[in-house]
Amino acid sequence: MVGGEVFIMKIKCAVILKDGKAYTGRSHSQIVLNVREEKHINVYLDSKEGFLTDNGEFVDRRKAAKIAFKSGQIKEEVDCLFSYMLK
Repeated sequence: MVGGEVFIMKIKCAVILKDGKAYTGRSHSQIVLNVREEKHINVYLDSKEGFLTDNGEFVDRRKAAKIAFKSGQIKEEVDCLFSYMLK
């Protein structure tokens, strides 16, 4: 509870973790393109894809799907969340 209200965690953005760094964006494909263009790094190699919650926690696609459904960010329950599913 925060200030008497129940806090419902939400998905904030897509994230790719690589070499101890977190690259964020609206979608994983956008992250890949931006990082490749700006930093000349292929973030697909030896990386981990997931999502950041609004409290800064990294979650994988399965946990993100549960959070997004529970918070109303997606209308149907799914096994894995993909960034295009978020509005």
